[in-house]
Amino acid sequence: MAFAATAAQPAAVAAQSKISADETAIRSVLQHWLDALKAGNVAELKKILPEDYSITVSEGRLLNRDEDLEPIASARFKFASADVDSLNVRFVGKNVAILTGIGRFSVAAGDRTINVRERFTDVYEKRLGKWMPVSSHSTSLR
Repeated sequence: MAFAATAAQPAAVAAQSKISADETAIRSVLQHWLDALKAGNVAELKKILPEDYSITVSEGRLLNRDEDLEPIASARFKFASADVDSLNVRFVGKNVAILTGIGRFSVAAGDRTINVRERFTDVYEKRLGKWMPVSSHSTSLR
């Protein structure tokens, strides 16, 4: 992230860097998303990601929310860790934010562990007063 603290400390970060309440809320949603991934909590992930969420993955495939969550729901993937750094939040108007950063994930897939490092772009939209990720794109970093 662009700051030394983790996304799990949005109030402390806001006080230190004077970020807006909206940015603090977005960082909190992102941390909640990462925590739900680590917990394998598909029900919580479905609360975070709206039905119309989509992601373009490194191989270029476009997945809807359920396709993206299927490996977690089927227990084919289990996240041991999920963290982000170099996070930047940029607002486009009052109801859209673009997040960029680097994600680091350790995922158990069967009898092997996959360590992933990727550059990501997430688009968040404020709907009914609540920030939510609506679109993502990731590119693998080698």
